[in-house]
Amino acid sequence: MLPALGASAITWASEKVDDPFSDKMCEVHVPMSWGGYIYQYPSKWDGVYWPQTDEAWLWSCPSGFVSFGQDIAFDEDGAKLPEDERARIAAVLEGFGSRPSSEAEKRQRLIAIEAVRERGAIFRAELARLKVYWAEEQDKAELRQAARDLTVLAIPEAETGPERIQLYFVLGVYDDVAGEYASADSWFEKARTEIWTDEDGKENVGLDYFNALIDETLTNRKEQPE
Repeated sequence: MLPALGASAITWASEKVDDPFSDKMCEVHVPMSWGGYIYQYPSKWDGVYWPQTDEAWLWSCPSGFVSFGQDIAFDEDGAKLPEDERARIAAVLEGFGSRPSSEAEKRQRLIAIEAVRERGAIFRAELARLKVYWAEEQDKAELRQAARDLTVLAIPEAETGPERIQLYFVLGVYDDVAGEYASADSWFEKARTEIWTDEDGKENVGLDYFNALIDETLTNRKEQPE
């Protein structure tokens, strides 16, 4: 993931989409403008970024279905949910009943629904890291370990370059927080030395954005009292 350029303010537009699990409409929001500052939000330490971190990107429908915006469930161009996955989601919705209203309830519903969906390793790892970001401080350690394990599993699925560098960086941060400094440094070294080719055919090593965050992490480590 490369930081976006520009400093536009975050703006949203309102839309209505079909509820995938009822004959009603969902009132949702779609991002219209933003700036590179989104990559400096605190969620960067968990490797998750706006709009995934914003409540407005949790699309909540009258049926009780909740997903991240523009999910395949809302696709009108032929892509459909597999029938077995649809049935599992419907069972989850039946168990909950009413539509969630608060942000916490939307997150809870999203997590319950995603637990029965067919997702790849990268998505599951990202959702696990979002759970770390959302959690209260006292709950983060256990969730961080679970997210770390899923992030390791996501590496083979990640493309060489920024996507894989991001995973190495997050693993380094999580190990650093846990006091596993040798392991953290190993992940950071992988991030710094990842060789990849950009869209213009230019060969690159590492990524300045993550290198700067690694440097900041190591500086903070040195400043910690012994």
